[in-house]
Amino acid sequence: MPKKILILYTSVGLGHKTIAENIGFHLQGAGYEVKLVDVLRLQAGPLVSIGTKLHQFINRHLPFIWQWLYVHADRGWLAKLTLPNRVKAASRNYRHIKQAIDEFRPDLVIGTQTTASAVVEYLKQQGWYRGLFGIAFSDYHLHRYWLYDSADFYLVNIEEQKREMVGLGIPAEKIFVLGMTLWPRPAVDAAAVRRNLGIAPDDRIVLAASGSLGTGLSLAWFRALAREVANLPHAKLLIVCGKNRRLYEALKQLDLPQVIVQAYYSPLAELYAISDIFVTKPGGLTVAEALQWHLPILVAYWLPGGEKPNYDYLTGHHLIMPKPGEAQPRDLLPVIKEELATHSFRESLFTNRLAQDLVYPGKEGEALILAVKQTFHEV
Repeated sequence: MPKKILILYTSVGLGHKTIAENIGFHLQGAGYEVKLVDVLRLQAGPLVSIGTKLHQFINRHLPFIWQWLYVHADRGWLAKLTLPNRVKAASRNYRHIKQAIDEFRPDLVIGTQTTASAVVEYLKQQGWYRGLFGIAFSDYHLHRYWLYDSADFYLVNIEEQKREMVGLGIPAEKIFVLGMTLWPRPAVDAAAVRRNLGIAPDDRIVLAASGSLGTGLSLAWFRALAREVANLPHAKLLIVCGKNRRLYEALKQLDLPQVIVQAYYSPLAELYAISDIFVTKPGGLTVAEALQWHLPILVAYWLPGGEKPNYDYLTGHHLIMPKPGEAQPRDLLPVIKEELATHSFRESLFTNRLAQDLVYPGKEGEALILAVKQTFHEV
């Protein structure tokens, strides 16, 4: 009988969910029986709904509050107050997750977000789950909220995370540095994608995205960017709006020249394959997917919380392009113009060894499978 692996994630934002799906894809391909569960769906109710809406409201309208909470919950007096109480808070809403574990009876549970991991930690403490417990990261920094005493192993993305964790007393043998676990890069018919989108073969493409939650950049900002890109010869601006339906409808009504507007687009790999530069934010998964295509990312903004430390790491290692000034469209234009003309940053990614280590081109999932096999003592 194959080993059973339950992967728990949350679906606010696509990063944690997609990482769970990527991990599940590779482990299922390796012969394990895999089940994915959205913790927010299991725990659905007034408290979860209010908490999700409150988090989104703060991100949109009071980002400095979430930034302050994120930073200080990792150190200082707030960390001392809240870190010991994370599991106690999780104990108030554990029953549906316990039921899912009892029904599936996994040999291993992997959490890709701390809400899920906290509940598994509680179940381990109570002796209600006795299997293996793993935690996967999806960013390029470390936050102590992601760490739990009962975890048997961690799937981390960069060596710096491992070194910091070892410094906190976590045994090195429990930490596997994998890069970001991605699906294998698919074959894309770039010419067909261009035809379907009405893009000429010699057009340069500036891809821009507002993130899966549709927060961060305004309609006025995108209109200004469209005006700037319109001044570039043989260039088109391709905007993906995510969940921001209002932005999508407003941009469609403008009928701007040289601008193509999409709500969602799947698979995004098709857009990565045809684009010359990607104007977006430094989300962990987004960056890795772009690196898989050697697509330069020009940062225009970041969401409060983990994306600023992501930005610091990624720019420090020349994996993404730094935010120019205040990142108004007029600030972005010289950088965009230079990259469209020279492809200099794209060329640098081909020789950046760390870029390869983050995505393992052609070997996606191999390090993950080896880590899980070692944990099961199968190698």
